[in-house]
Amino acid sequence: MKLTAVALTLAAGCIWPEAAVLISQRLPTGQPPNGKLFQCQKTSSSYGVVAVTEAGKKTRPLIGWNSSSSQHGCAEVAEKLSAAVSGNGNQLSNLLLMTGEVRGTEAICYVSDQLSGCNSVNRLFDIPRGTNPHQAIRKLLSVPAVAFVRGNPLEGIEHPTFLRFGDAVRRELAAAENSGATGSKQLAQSPAEIARQVTVRVFTNPGAGSGVIIERQGKTHTVLTCAHVANGNQAGRYTVLTPDGKTHSASRKPVPALNGVDLALIEFDSPTLYRVAVSGNFQEVSVGEPVYTAGFPNYRDSGPNAVENTFDWGLRAFQLTEGTVSMILSDRSLPQGYQLGNTNTIDLGMSGGPALNQKGQLIGINGRVNYPFQGIDVFIFTDGTKPSPELFRRMDPLSWAVPISTFQQRIGQIPAAPQNSNRPTAPPAAGDDIPW
Repeated sequence: MKLTAVALTLAAGCIWPEAAVLISQRLPTGQPPNGKLFQCQKTSSSYGVVAVTEAGKKTRPLIGWNSSSSQHGCAEVAEKLSAAVSGNGNQLSNLLLMTGEVRGTEAICYVSDQLSGCNSVNRLFDIPRGTNPHQAIRKLLSVPAVAFVRGNPLEGIEHPTFLRFGDAVRRELAAAENSGATGSKQLAQSPAEIARQVTVRVFTNPGAGSGVIIERQGKTHTVLTCAHVANGNQAGRYTVLTPDGKTHSASRKPVPALNGVDLALIEFDSPTLYRVAVSGNFQEVSVGEPVYTAGFPNYRDSGPNAVENTFDWGLRAFQLTEGTVSMILSDRSLPQGYQLGNTNTIDLGMSGGPALNQKGQLIGINGRVNYPFQGIDVFIFTDGTKPSPELFRRMDPLSWAVPISTFQQRIGQIPAAPQNSNRPTAPPAAGDDIPW
């Protein structure tokens, strides 16, 4: 049966922008309850294709129609996408969407290792006449531009634009699992509760810092931390303390794209599946909104004029502070990517821990403390300029984080942020846990 897209709303019923910047995870090895990864579901106005986790949780509509008579087309698209994944060994990898001509009509099709080019078998739906095909596929899921590939990503395919549909679905499945898209009680959790579940301690021997779990692939968990924390062990070997009080051997994951920013990745394996942080949309962060920072301070006051290290405290060393976003540097930065200034207290050892918004979403990685002893000299921007005395007085009391968008841009999850943003901001940067 020929599918038509006349009733399809290309810009609606989509992967939502905030979900599009989530850290992705691989499709679980098992199957959803009914064996189908994709299903057609009735929405408030029509029908939409959703993805389903092993536990039966459903994502937001990925592709939606604006006509109540489109149920059959929706069901057929869901069936074809499920078959495509099943035919690829139950893997979402290399599942792409592309545009092409089928019998004289422009259409959107899926391609994988087994199929190349658009044809009557892998066509999902036709594109309305008069619509630019490349604009249509770019509007389909409202994902960042980096989700598209130009050139020839799969052997035998020659077409200028491909949408990494499998990657987008993985992000949605992670969002459904972590935030409870079907109404789990996780939706009601506070930022403080979420912080305790995603924040880890990184022992670098002899030092220690903090980190946040951002991805899980099978038993392998990936922790995002600061480069200056990871550099504390030149051999790249660490011990990670997880939210259940257990410790795990860990190693550094080399990521050349992170060179030049104070970020690093560490991996550990565990049969216990720990919660993964959900990333927020940093472009929506604004001055004055609440921010929550978490980590494990290395030292605590133990009495008058006495300080005790916390290396053997276990989870008792965990600390969460609440403050507000005070400055955002959108058109320039301090060295190593620090752009998010906040009023939170960040102590030595909390570097690498998460900065969360009021939804509990990850918006930054902590790393620089307030009132650095080096004074204004550590506030030199990457363009070589120094802040004015008045600006320095405003920056000096703040702690600083590297925006999560910097990490996402470096590893190719979202495009580079536009310059000269109109978002309410105030300048950059600040002091560090350790001398630079």
